[in-house]
Amino acid sequence: MRKVLVGFGLAATAALALGACGGDDNKAAEDLVKSVTGGSVDVNVDENGNGTISVGGEGGGSISMGGTELPEELKDFPLPEGAKVITTYSGNSESGGGSVVGIGANGKYDEVAADIQSGLEDAGFTISGNYTTESDGVGNTSFTFEGDGMTGTVTVTDDSSAAEGFELNIAIITSLDTSTETTTG
Repeated sequence: MRKVLVGFGLAATAALALGACGGDDNKAAEDLVKSVTGGSVDVNVDENGNGTISVGGEGGGSISMGGTELPEELKDFPLPEGAKVITTYSGNSESGGGSVVGIGANGKYDEVAADIQSGLEDAGFTISGNYTTESDGVGNTSFTFEGDGMTGTVTVTDDSSAAEGFELNIAIITSLDTSTETTTG
């Protein structure tokens, strides 16, 4: 897996450096990582630097960065109306996997967090570890969830700079036991 991580780092660096040019430069980044890792790589970065980078290792593990779609294990995650996935990072191996997702949303941080908690509970997840702070008018609430072979943390923060047009930043961090079939919703 170390070769995959090194290759992923190379892919990310090469894709960001070459990706703005697109086309053949994405192929050059893919060829570079394939030669280092021996695994597969798919670089899809447009001229603005947006897109995804996916690296697959010889042992079946993979790492993917970028994109604006929820990872498969979070496809039914209860997000607030109008929320937008800003970025994703996912990885997996024979022993497990996980994701980090950044989301922009609008609303009051504590109400949005409560709605997400309720949606997860309705889907059969257990909620624990609630923590809320507010300082200088900036609020933050976090909680953990567990169920269907997955554990995770959700953090909802007031952040007017989270993304254009959004006032909240939602971070979802998950850990997935790939030896257990996962279904939500």
